[in-house]
Amino acid sequence: MLIRKIIIHGLEKKQHSRDVKPLVSKTVLDPDDELVQNFCEDLVNSYKNESKVSTAVFEEKSLFKGDIDKYESGEIDFVEFSLEALAKMEHDLKGTSAATGGKFVFLDASNKDNMFYVFMIRDTEGEQLKYSEKKKKFEINQIEYADTKNLAMAVRINRRVYRGSGKTNYLSFTYGSAKQSEVSDYFSDWVGANNLLKSIDYSRGLKQAINIIGDVEEGDYKGTTSEKLQNVINYALSNKNNKIDIYNLSEQLYGKENRNLIRETCERADISFTESFNLDSRSKNLFKTISVKASNIKLNFPRSYVDDGIIDYDDEIVVIKDAALARKIKEDMEDEP
Repeated sequence: MLIRKIIIHGLEKKQHSRDVKPLVSKTVLDPDDELVQNFCEDLVNSYKNESKVSTAVFEEKSLFKGDIDKYESGEIDFVEFSLEALAKMEHDLKGTSAATGGKFVFLDASNKDNMFYVFMIRDTEGEQLKYSEKKKKFEINQIEYADTKNLAMAVRINRRVYRGSGKTNYLSFTYGSAKQSEVSDYFSDWVGANNLLKSIDYSRGLKQAINIIGDVEEGDYKGTTSEKLQNVINYALSNKNNKIDIYNLSEQLYGKENRNLIRETCERADISFTESFNLDSRSKNLFKTISVKASNIKLNFPRSYVDDGIIDYDDEIVVIKDAALARKIKEDMEDEP
């Protein structure tokens, strides 16, 4: 990961108080400093390993969106962007009595996905991040690693997706030790996040991810893709309100060591996902498997193949439109002596 720019600000606020004290950095940290690099790597890795993640897009009137667009276009520089965003957070915190303050890390990182992060850290003891009145900025203490248990909330912007069609959710939130409602109350509102997707959209994304993962051919969790899809319904039916938790489902389908497999597959393929959603009756049809046997022919396929026109039928005939299947039949026929 290449660090383009990083700056840290602070907003001191006690719970049930409306008094907010800003601690503002005037300059960025040195991206080539080993301490800074290790700190950023640990924060990003903590974000990647966090299970509580939800995705979203910007509201059209999002002030944060306006600020980052101005930064991207060069209208304002990185420090100006961070200060404008911080001022809006200060305003929001003053209006949220139950919320507490923290340190805000703005990180512009360059890698294959071109990410922008904002981390909120509650370093209550001040052991990791120290504010220098002389230098007018936060500095990172000499420690072996970032104390990532203090990561309260974070948002990541996938700028590659954001600059593209914008149809896929390019914002993702993690909220560490915080409750999800705490994020929605002010952190996601600060970013101006709007989740446009419904259960059917997340269901389609989940199905797409399982199809990408494909058959598991060995081990305790072996099974075909069709079987995995059917097991999604079985899993949902075992939970109240047919709830899907993608991390727990991933363990059920692929084992505990693959708890993050579905999420990681979604991220690699730019598939929108959320931590949990309810599998409604319409969505269940995406995962249903049809299994029939007649005239020495056995068919096992997802119900969606009928909905998508891959398989068609009437009282007298069944038509399967699949080039790979046709090639396989042709190859086997030609191999016969």
